[in-house]
Amino acid sequence: MIYFQGTDNTLWQLNPDGSGGAKVAGFQCKSPPVAYGSHLYFQGTDNTLWISNLDGSQGVKLGGNTTSSAPFVTATGVYFRGTDNKLWAIGLDGTNQVNLGNNTTNSTPFVLGQYVFFQGTDNRLWRILIDGTQGINLGDLQTSSSPFATAQYVFCRGTDNKLWRMNLDGTNAVNLGGYQCNSTPCAAGEFVYFQGTDNTFWRVNLDGTGGFTMAGWKCKSSPVVDTSQNYIYFQGTDNSLWRTGLEGENGVHLGGFNTASPPFVVQPSNQPVNGSGRIPYIVLLVVYAPPGTNEGKSNSQVQYSTGSIVGSTLSYATSSMNKWGVTASAKDTTSGGDSWTIGAGYSNTSNSGYTSTLDIRNTTTTTLTVPGPGADGINHDYDLIYLLLNPTMNVIVDPRFNMNWSLDFTGDEDSVVYIQMNWLKDLSLFQKESPNVYARCISAGMTATDFAQLLALDPMANGQTGVDGGRYVLTNLQFTYEPPGAGATSPILSEPVTYAVTYTGINQTSSSWGLDVSASASGTLGKALSLTVGGTDSFSMTNTTTVTATNGETQTVTPTIGGPAAGYAGPTRLQVYQDVLYGTLMFYLVDDPVTYTGVLHDATGKVLANTAVKLTIGSQVLYSWTDSSGTYRFYGTPKGAVGQISAVAGNAGTIEPVLNLNGKWASGGTAGPVISVNGSSIVVDMSAYHRPTARGSIVNSTTITVNFPDDKTYTGVLQPPNTIKWSNNSSWTKV
Repeated sequence: MIYFQGTDNTLWQLNPDGSGGAKVAGFQCKSPPVAYGSHLYFQGTDNTLWISNLDGSQGVKLGGNTTSSAPFVTATGVYFRGTDNKLWAIGLDGTNQVNLGNNTTNSTPFVLGQYVFFQGTDNRLWRILIDGTQGINLGDLQTSSSPFATAQYVFCRGTDNKLWRMNLDGTNAVNLGGYQCNSTPCAAGEFVYFQGTDNTFWRVNLDGTGGFTMAGWKCKSSPVVDTSQNYIYFQGTDNSLWRTGLEGENGVHLGGFNTASPPFVVQPSNQPVNGSGRIPYIVLLVVYAPPGTNEGKSNSQVQYSTGSIVGSTLSYATSSMNKWGVTASAKDTTSGGDSWTIGAGYSNTSNSGYTSTLDIRNTTTTTLTVPGPGADGINHDYDLIYLLLNPTMNVIVDPRFNMNWSLDFTGDEDSVVYIQMNWLKDLSLFQKESPNVYARCISAGMTATDFAQLLALDPMANGQTGVDGGRYVLTNLQFTYEPPGAGATSPILSEPVTYAVTYTGINQTSSSWGLDVSASASGTLGKALSLTVGGTDSFSMTNTTTVTATNGETQTVTPTIGGPAAGYAGPTRLQVYQDVLYGTLMFYLVDDPVTYTGVLHDATGKVLANTAVKLTIGSQVLYSWTDSSGTYRFYGTPKGAVGQISAVAGNAGTIEPVLNLNGKWASGGTAGPVISVNGSSIVVDMSAYHRPTARGSIVNSTTITVNFPDDKTYTGVLQPPNTIKWSNNSSWTKV
């Protein structure tokens, strides 16, 4: 199909043989229109930037913009010269608009892969990245029209009207054959086609040799070449719309139509390939287990709730794409029962605001609870990795080395799952302890290779000794992890804590995992991906986070740290790190000497035993608790520093529920679950059903939350005198 601006500015469409000419829904345009995929983009006679369907229906003003020339459209977006002469880029759907690098332009830009080429308002020939950065003046040249780029060269009309060719970086600029031109040249195959300064239609070899006039034709603007059908289309000096062969032969005045500018010819070299299909999974988050307590009596847990935003930035990558321009559609997509967002509100962008990544975060209404294991010390086998199973990947890719990708999720909450690290080490244990999650992972297309890659994303569970300073940054939190005194139980520290992280420079960390999409890529997704990854069915996704040096990076979490059982003789200083990649807390025990100690008393002088205590030294806040003699101990404090000691209000924030949770409960009239409460922590013995132990916490006097490792987390509402009403509409009754 051919689209063109009539001499009366009417927007027309026409078959390549000149038949089927029709007005496009009565629209008018002021410059050449652009057909891309299923849409038309064009400059209206009032300078409005329009987008419509190919038949002109559902036409709307794209992003509310105006333009002073024709737009340029690729998979990465729509690029145009605004009526303010600014160089703008906007998503194909009218979102994510940005003035690229604060640049201005005198004409339509040209986009190829990762580069935007354009004529500046100073008439210099510029090249920038599609995010607006790294601008350079190509060959120190000036141009009087839009440039034209191929995979090897940039062509332009100089302000001296000379026909120039140079490398993509501006080197080796030559005046081809000494020729001059009157408009933007067009390179196709082994030739360059152009309008001479006397309007003669010329063709020369790429090196400037072999020039000849195209059968004596003359043209009024830049020609358009379609090598797929071996035709050339152009505006004659009499405004006739002409079509000839590649050497000017067999000229046809198409349908008797006239045009006011070069036509747009739909052909494979300027059209996108769209792909869509489900991929096995994406990684959402890695969370780390806090220390535990022997005999399953751990009170430790960490909650990431309304005051915390955790997650990372997801990018699509393959080594064969070093020339490609890649962007991501940052759709406001919520996944997994309103628990996770993809690309919504937390975009990790460059200074220009343009992004080729999607941010994946927990929502501010999500509470993630990670319990401590039932053994003293820290066991990273109980770290968790959260996955989103079978999201849909959408890809738009075009022959100009441009690609846009996005993720959609239309499933339910069950498709967000977590896997314990020890399950990844022993898949038979995975099948035994969490058969439903294992089955869902297999059904999604995951393999043993995928499970091994997931294990590698957690270096602590993967056998790393010591702490990687690039991946983990020390916070201002620490806890004392000491056994209780004689006859005492481990006290609990539980209150919202805002922690700060001090970065020493630019902290960047990333982890990648490969995906085999051979099963899902058999359709349109596979066709689109084959253009970017060389026909293979495998590609990689990468979680990346870059944090610039700052002292103001804070989050609020609720760590509940219970001590070890009596007789514990291991390290007693609990360091708290932030995983830069995912934003979660990682705990690490070291055996350091005590640097700050004393005895805690109340206002009457009474010793406060087994009591949570806080030490404040400047901006640093450290937490510990006293033993049976009221003695507190802290580690790693500045030498000679004097701080302020205080008991934690409410003695660890114990919550009294409206009914007694301890004891046996019946589900469906049959006794089975046994609940044990210690402080605000809940342990549910599910052995009567041959299911693993569940753990949770008391949220408030009428609400609890419990995570069942073979299923998911449920909220329970306490209904006196003896009922728990669960969020899946089931109920338990006290026996």
